[in-house]
Amino acid sequence: MKEMRAYFRVLLCLCISSVTLSCVEPKIKMSFEGFSNDTVIMYSVLLDDIINATNDSVVNIDTLLIKNNRLNIPVTIKDGVMNYQIRFCETDDGNINYSRRHIILYAQSEECLRCKVTRGKEQFEYTVRGSALNEGLADYAKYVRPISFEIDRYNRGEAKNYEIINQLYDKRREKAAEWLRENQDSPAAMYVMAFEVEPDTLLVYYDKLFPMIEKSVLRPLVEREKTRAEIYVATVQAEKNVREGAEAPQFTLNDNYGNSV
Repeated sequence: MKEMRAYFRVLLCLCISSVTLSCVEPKIKMSFEGFSNDTVIMYSVLLDDIINATNDSVVNIDTLLIKNNRLNIPVTIKDGVMNYQIRFCETDDGNINYSRRHIILYAQSEECLRCKVTRGKEQFEYTVRGSALNEGLADYAKYVRPISFEIDRYNRGEAKNYEIINQLYDKRREKAAEWLRENQDSPAAMYVMAFEVEPDTLLVYYDKLFPMIEKSVLRPLVEREKTRAEIYVATVQAEKNVREGAEAPQFTLNDNYGNSV
């Protein structure tokens, strides 16, 4: 009996070691179904560089090949968060289902992500496992996929109907606000709040979700977009106040002697 207990302890240790080692390299494992192409373009950049950079020189661009419907992407960072955009090199052959969409992933050094991408009749679908943030981003992408598909249909070729396209983007922002209202406990709410809704909606949810924002890896992005939203909303309000016949707003200028007037 002692030998059996020792055997199971060794077996358990081997199983735990196997699970642990499986997440050492690679960190992102992708599987594909229904794609005719085998090329993926991957843009990667550290979250800190997104916040601090003044140009796109910090963005890494890699061309990757899908082999046997699999693609393994190592995450080499030790600290911080890496942002990935995965784009699929499909040929625009005139098919209305041609996709301009891409997958967004945020990876940390300790995470092991599993992503399954299926090319369907209308664009592609994907799921992610291993990170609540990335699972939420996939869920949001699925929620707005129908309107994103419509945007793609009108956003092709040289003769674009911008009036319709702008209306569709307004509609997608409304859908984003719906998703945000229903998923305020999701880590992906930070991304949707920062990039997918109207500036005034961002400011409303910033106060509501501040406890989550404080703990989110996306907090630097949210804070940056909040500042931009405040400037935009203030500018729009100022434009409404400055009109013919309205009382002029208060302002201060220096006279020829340097005195404030």
